[in-house]
Amino acid sequence: SVAGTSACDNAQHSLVIDIGKREISTVELGLIETAVKALRKRFFANVLAATTIALGVGASTAVFTVANAVLLRPLPYKDPNRIVIASMDLRKRDVRNVRFSFANLADLRDQTKSTFEGFAGVDTERAIVQTENGTPEQISVAGVTPNFFRLLGANIAYGRDFSDQDGLPQPPRSLWTAPQTPPLPYIGILSYEYFVRRYGGNPAILGHPALPPGQPSAIIVGVLAPGFKLYFPPEDGIDATPDVWAATRSRYDRDGESIYVVGKLRHGVPLEEAQASADVVAARIREVCPFCATAGFSLRIQLIRQQLAAAVRPAILAPLVQVSFCYSLLMRMSPILLWYRCPSGNANWQFVRRSARLAGDCFAHLSSTRCSPPALGLLRA
Repeated sequence: SVAGTSACDNAQHSLVIDIGKREISTVELGLIETAVKALRKRFFANVLAATTIALGVGASTAVFTVANAVLLRPLPYKDPNRIVIASMDLRKRDVRNVRFSFANLADLRDQTKSTFEGFAGVDTERAIVQTENGTPEQISVAGVTPNFFRLLGANIAYGRDFSDQDGLPQPPRSLWTAPQTPPLPYIGILSYEYFVRRYGGNPAILGHPALPPGQPSAIIVGVLAPGFKLYFPPEDGIDATPDVWAATRSRYDRDGESIYVVGKLRHGVPLEEAQASADVVAARIREVCPFCATAGFSLRIQLIRQQLAAAVRPAILAPLVQVSFCYSLLMRMSPILLWYRCPSGNANWQFVRRSARLAGDCFAHLSSTRCSPPALGLLRA
């Protein structure tokens, strides 16, 4: 009888249940059942703790992702600390970040050579093109001034960079007579990612149009090195990774507004001096442009990192609010949860009191630190 009972117990302990490729014994099933009962017994406390941890981890991950992509990781430019974004504002009409005309860009570039190494323009748009087999494809096209890549220090993997001749204006054309000279071809450079995706990384595309015959297309002369991106404020609507870059052939025209402008400070020139030189140019433009004078035309120079930080501040502030909420909730609720789970004994009560006192000391220390009034109000809330 004893032997039979021992054999029965051994058989019971050796019983397993196959779940996929994992074998779970009855002992493990018992542990799982015990854990489930414990979770059900303190359901509210466990859900609160899990939710607090999930919100805190998610918010912290979001903050690090945004900060690492924009603020911590170096920008893919040469001397990024000297790269600036030039913005055109109409103060009397409360309009900011107006696109530059090519005449305003030329005036800013030519009249600030003592403080800036140069200025370049860029604009992007989406286009639907036909591939070789006739299927439509949506691509991102960027129009840039010929000095754009040289100013930012972009590397060319294949072919060559734009030259100044690639940006010469088109010959004048008349509506009543036939053109005397043929139009100049547009010159383009491919992004490395589009070069690999569309052409399989074959350099034979250099010197040929980017699109099949019958479609207006730029002649490809180069391929960018991988990793180059555009970093502009989101409200500008600039694509970060255009597929095709084309050199603009623009005239000195002050009426059109079609381009955003980046610049580069000379070594040792402070931002205040650069802004003062831009203010002088803006005053001269207001003298020759009646619309600019009545609209309160002004130029604003800002380091690209500062403008990017201001643009992503809402994306960082929202997760920080979640982190602050989770911290406050955890510090306020942890003594209550400890007392709720361990309600007996004087030692437990002393531990709860010390935990609450520690939370109050931490809050008082953080409140006494030097921080802005909005941040202090958020912390107190």
